Amino acid sequence: MSKRMLVVAGLVVLVGVAAGAAVVASRDAEDRSCERGGLERDSGDGKLVVVRRDLPDQGSIIDRARYYACDTASGRRVELDEVVSNEGDIESTATFSVVADRWVVQQVDSTGPEIDSSTSSPVIILRDGRTGDWLHDNQSCEEEMTGYKVLSSGHLAVACDRLLLYAPADGPGEKLAPPGAEVRDLSVDEDGRTLRWTERRDGERVDESHPVD
Repeated sequence: MSKRMLVVAGLVVLVGVAAGAAVVASRDAEDRSCERGGLERDSGDGKLVVVRRDLPDQGSIIDRARYYACDTASGRRVELDEVVSNEGDIESTATFSVVADRWVVQQVDSTGPEIDSSTSSPVIILRDGRTGDWLHDNQSCEEEMTGYKVLSSGHLAVACDRLLLYAPADGPGEKLAPPGAEVRDLSVDEDGRTLRWTERRDGERVDESHPVD
């Protein structure tokens, strides 16, 4: 084989290698998708979304799924929770939502023969979407929950007979309204940092607000 033929053959090999590398790079780019590996989008349409992987049934435990928070830019996923929709006589429905492209709210509603749906409240769990860490829940509310809100700062406000505000960091929570206040109409301003509600005071309903840094 002449030198010219060897050079041409070498160029063909190099072109083939470059093309193969381009295909691999393209596949790597596709692999950054949050749905890679057969996962399905559950909620969210911004920089942070929630995806799920359906799991096989295990005896009386059916309709299982594992949920992840995923950064859409990098494709990085962190596990949030494994949810069982049906276990024995208990049926549960989990709903996930994303706040401020950072915080993940999980609401679990359960029904069953031993659960009084007229008085029971859903379980609310707030997690950090970057780490999957469990930050706070509403279990400190002994009375029926009348509402909850998550602010852009990651604070969780829970209204029952009183109003409690939890910071993203660990802590007992700040009491914004005392027991007996009958907190209602909980809302957050468009800026995501001002909490508003009404409470009963001296027999009348009063408007209140609280800014959160």
